[in-house]
Amino acid sequence: MRFDASQEHREELLRKFSEASLHGDLEGLVTLLSKDAVFYSDGGGKAPALPKPIYGADNIARGVLEGLKRLVPKDLVRRFVEINGRPGIISFLDGRPFSVFTLDVADGLVSRIYVVTNPDKLTRLPPLKDLPS
Repeated sequence: MRFDASQEHREELLRKFSEASLHGDLEGLVTLLSKDAVFYSDGGGKAPALPKPIYGADNIARGVLEGLKRLVPKDLVRRFVEINGRPGIISFLDGRPFSVFTLDVADGLVSRIYVVTNPDKLTRLPPLKDLPS
């Protein structure tokens, strides 16, 4: 039986996932992910993204760390925000939205990860200067 995570638990998992990713902590990432987790990214053919979903905790952790090296600019500014009623992260490049990161939680672990870099889907997001620091 699956249980729905509280908003606080979602925020905690999001922060831990972000920290582990930024510090290159493969083992830390794997422990946050359910065994059947799935990673989805959407660049719309216009921005960096992985072409297919990634399945499984170990594959996702490795893919995230490799993707950060290859696809993500180093000088992004990240802000924790609420996206569609859930905790998320908007990353900004030169003050403009570059990506949105959200996740789903099931049974206390990250079950789905969504990264949107498609600029057409980011147009409604505010610029960095309009968000609190």
